[in-house]
Amino acid sequence: RQLREETEFPLLPSLIQKLQNKDKNLQRLLSKEPTDYSTRLLEGAKLITFRDRIYLPKPLRARVIAWYHQYLSHPGQTCLERTLAQTLYWPKMADQINDYTKTCKKCQLFKGPRKDYGHLPPKQWDNLEPWQRVDVDMVGPMTIETPSNKTLMFYALTMIDICTGWF
Repeated sequence: RQLREETEFPLLPSLIQKLQNKDKNLQRLLSKEPTDYSTRLLEGAKLITFRDRIYLPKPLRARVIAWYHQYLSHPGQTCLERTLAQTLYWPKMADQINDYTKTCKKCQLFKGPRKDYGHLPPKQWDNLEPWQRVDVDMVGPMTIETPSNKTLMFYALTMIDICTGWF
């Protein structure tokens, strides 16, 4: 029976209710007045909610994160957090999701590289007249096929007027 509970879908209302009832701290929070905690009937189970989101007991948290992370095909931390936060709540939820996504081997292996380069500084064209300043660059190598099936490789010299954007 214990093995079955560990392998079944982690968001079964009956399973959540059972674990919420065992959580003495959660029961204490529910009994305080006034409180953001309340109960709600969902699929025949009486669940404790926090501001209309299901309070997820500690034993299910890691399983829910892992299940959704796999089910959503390894979304990033923000996407996973926003998805879970729509219906679920637990303290320090964002921290736990962040820790999980940072240690997922697949995510780290296939995550795109971060580029901290390639951004040009803003152009300064105050008090410039058209064609007063021209930026020059070399583009290439480029290849083209000629009508006689020859492949030519060339470079192109580009010039652009920064005031008008004409090249």
